[in-house]
Amino acid sequence: MKKINISHYIILLLSMILFIVSVFLNPYSFSYLAALVLILLLALLVFSTGIIINKQEFYQKNITKYIILYFVLLLSLTMFINRPGVSFFNKEFLEDYTRTINIIPFKTIISYLTGIANIGIKITNILGNLIAFVPFSFLLMLKDKKYCKLKKQFVILTVTVFVIEILQLVTSTGRFDIDDFILNIGGGLLFVILLNKIKLIDKLKRLFYQDFHIPKIGKIVLWSITFLFIILVDIMMFVNMVAIEQVITQTFYVSKQDRCSELEKIEMEGYHLYLDCVDVVYETEDNYQMSLQEALENGELTRKDIKEKLEQKETLRDGGTATYVDTKENIAFVLCRTTEGNKDIYVGNKNLRYEESFCK
Repeated sequence: MKKINISHYIILLLSMILFIVSVFLNPYSFSYLAALVLILLLALLVFSTGIIINKQEFYQKNITKYIILYFVLLLSLTMFINRPGVSFFNKEFLEDYTRTINIIPFKTIISYLTGIANIGIKITNILGNLIAFVPFSFLLMLKDKKYCKLKKQFVILTVTVFVIEILQLVTSTGRFDIDDFILNIGGGLLFVILLNKIKLIDKLKRLFYQDFHIPKIGKIVLWSITFLFIILVDIMMFVNMVAIEQVITQTFYVSKQDRCSELEKIEMEGYHLYLDCVDVVYETEDNYQMSLQEALENGELTRKDIKEKLEQKETLRDGGTATYVDTKENIAFVLCRTTEGNKDIYVGNKNLRYEESFCK
C-alpha cells in the first residue's frame, strides 16, 4: 500500500510538471480535448489509489488533489493552450488593455448571440464560461458541507475569478470582461442551487468516499492500467518537448481574440481579407516578422505561397475556392476563387472551414 501511495504522488507530480512545461514551451502541442483526457487520467489514478487505501482521511485528501488538477487544467486552457505564449507585462498589451475591457453587463453576451461568429465561438465563449467553474463548486461541496451555502460559494468564486483575471493581465493572455464574471460566477451558483434543491450532494459525495466493495485484485488492475497509460502519455510529452521539429522557426503565429464576435473585414487591393477572431503574425525566411495584412500588401506572402506552405483540405466547384490548413501552426485559409471573380481571403485557426456566407 505504501509503495502504491508513494508511486501515485510521484507520477502525479511528474505528469503535471511535464504537462505545464509542454504547453508553456509550445501552446499548440495540446488540444483542449487532449489536455482534458490527461487530467481525467490523473484524476482516475487518484481515485483508484483512494479505493485501494480505503480510508476516510485519504478520500478527503483526494478531493484536494482533484481541485489542484482542476486548476492545472483551467489555467492551461485560459493562459497557454492555443495561445501565442505568455508575455509578462507586455507593453503593447497593457497599452491596449484599457481600450478593450468591457464593464457593461451583458454587452458581450448579446453580441455573441446576435453576431455572425461561427457556432463554435459562441459555444466556447458563452457555454464554456458558464460551466467553467461548475467542477470547482462541486469539489468544494464534496470537501465540506459549509460550501453548500451560496454565500460561501459566492465569495470563493468571486475571489478565484478575480485572481485569474489578474493572472491573465500580468501574463498578457486575456482581457477583463464583466460578462465573464457574470457567466463564471452565475454558472457555479446555479449549479449549487440545483444540487441543494434536489438534495443530491450527499448521494454524490458517497461516490467519492467508498471503495464500492471492489475486490482487491480489481482495484490493483484498475490502478495498474491507469498508471501505465499515464506513463505512456508522459513519454510522449517528453519526446514531443525534445523533438527537433519543435525548434524549427514558425511561419505563422496565431493568437485568439477573446472579445471577438464577428469576422474582421480588411479592405485590400482587389479583394477583402477576413479574420475569424484571430491575430496573425507572418515570419519571413530571414526571420522578419510582420502582420498578415502587411505581408499580403507588400507581396511577402502571396496566394501561391499559401497553397505551397499549407495542406489543401477541400475544394469547391464554384471556380476553385479551396481551404488550406496547417494544424501544427494552428492556421487555416479559405482562398476564394469564384466564377464571378471573388478573390477574398478568410483566415482563422485550424478549425476554420468554408461557410455558405463566404466568398459572396
